[in-house]
Amino acid sequence: MFFAYNDNQIFENVKGLDDMAFVRAANVSAVSSAERYVYASNTVQEPLVKKLLRKP
Repeated sequence: MFFAYNDNQIFENVKGLDDMAFVRAANVSAVSSAERYVYASNTVQEPLVKKLLRKP
């Protein structure tokens, strides 16, 4: 996973997160940006994906 940012405040916010919170925030951001498809290795988070996936 890569993490890119343009604002130092974003980095300050992220570096305070534990690993699981960071991954969850990254996943929420990625899914919220998608309109149609999300890939995951299993279906554990399917309810969250359905909730966050943008509606076309």
